[in-house]
Amino acid sequence: MTTLTRGANIGIDTAATTLAVTGTAPGSVDLFVFQLGDNRKVRSDDDLVFFNNPRSPEGAVMLVSSGQVRVDLHAVPAAVARIVVAVAVDGSVPGPLSSVPSLAVTASQATGAVVTAPAVGLTTERSAVLLEVYRYNGRWKVRNVSAGWEGGLAALVTEHGVTVDDAPAVPAPAAAPPTQVNLAKGKINLDKGQRVSMAKTAAITATVSWNSETDYDVYALVLFRDGHVETAAQFGTADNPYFTPVVAAGAVRHCGDIGRDAGRRGRAVEKVEIRLNDDIVCVVPVAYSAQSNGTGSFHRYKVSLAVDNGAGDVVTVDARHAQRHDNIYTCVPAIVWNRAHGVEIDAVELYSRPNSEYRPLLDHRGQLTMDAGPLNLYK
Repeated sequence: MTTLTRGANIGIDTAATTLAVTGTAPGSVDLFVFQLGDNRKVRSDDDLVFFNNPRSPEGAVMLVSSGQVRVDLHAVPAAVARIVVAVAVDGSVPGPLSSVPSLAVTASQATGAVVTAPAVGLTTERSAVLLEVYRYNGRWKVRNVSAGWEGGLAALVTEHGVTVDDAPAVPAPAAAPPTQVNLAKGKINLDKGQRVSMAKTAAITATVSWNSETDYDVYALVLFRDGHVETAAQFGTADNPYFTPVVAAGAVRHCGDIGRDAGRRGRAVEKVEIRLNDDIVCVVPVAYSAQSNGTGSFHRYKVSLAVDNGAGDVVTVDARHAQRHDNIYTCVPAIVWNRAHGVEIDAVELYSRPNSEYRPLLDHRGQLTMDAGPLNLYK
């Protein structure tokens, strides 16, 4: 094993490298990896890989655990000059990084070679770049950087050109703003186009709620590794009136209309219980209101999806961009992806065309096409 002092560098000879933060207590320090151009800035916010964005756009950098990323240097775009490995003290933890005495980054190569870069010289900093992987004369090298910011996470990400969205959610304008990175953990509200990763637990619930003066029904499309799709629902289609609330051998279960609070200001809910296994690629909760339920927009009735892993993480997606059109009957708030590193929530917020009773079509790649599926059987 090679140990790098502060500022020292060494060449690495393999494209497949695992970078791991070591010496920390679970939950005390968060890992952030940036793909940077020659200007030492990200090309877009998607170049920041962390717990809420576990994969770089091209897949060259992949978060495999809370403290570890896998890097495929062959897949790094030519526009990326360096990959920066940084850490920040979790917001719930007091004190600087210097209070973590064994903090380091270890680079493990497929050849078996290991390079470690211990954090050196940090004092009051709450965030720091520990190591960088960079291009030099046609090859890749690693350097121990050990330099940071007292300002913590916000200072770290803005220094590298990332736009931070850590303020409370507000109503969006008619034109959606550019996607920003959500750095929060715990309870998170996503806007359309944002995505977040949460810990994979034994049981996850996807709950759709709305103001109870109308009625919606919820069903879930489930994509399997072999490419076929099953639907957990309480009603069928015009072509096939048969339905089942339980699919995937019990892994996905529609729990029915589990409650409605009395009064005009109450909330009605329907819930889908998800127990992810290796056969499931993704689950797509769908909110639907047939013509027979009367008119009313997703916007008016404030439809919202909440995905809860039962371990303190709750991700919500609201019908924030819904039109005030009373004859739009189907909404897909988000896709729940089953990833190796955890559960990824992708806020797509898609709507059917006006007066359409057709279901969305989920293909073998996980692509959704609204109004391309079978005709819903009116309830």
